[in-house]
Amino acid sequence: MTRQFRRHMRWAIKETQDSPLDGHREWFHWNGVCPWLFRSRSDARAHITEHYGYRRTRPDLRKSPHCWRMPQAVLVKVELNEDKL
Repeated sequence: MTRQFRRHMRWAIKETQDSPLDGHREWFHWNGVCPWLFRSRSDARAHITEHYGYRRTRPDLRKSPHCWRMPQAVLVKVELNEDKL
């Protein structure tokens, strides 16, 4: 059995929410199959602005019950592991 490891640093989109109803929650944005991953921070921030930029001008969404904030671009380590028998 051989194992091959490949590690890459990528930028992901992380969202946090502090709600009186649900408490503190954190999660990564997914595209259905895997998390959104970007090669550069500027690419991740451009995606955030394009898809979630409206939150900056909507104070009603920042209040309860939504408590939405702008997602943040965070650096993550992606590790691909392939096992062969």
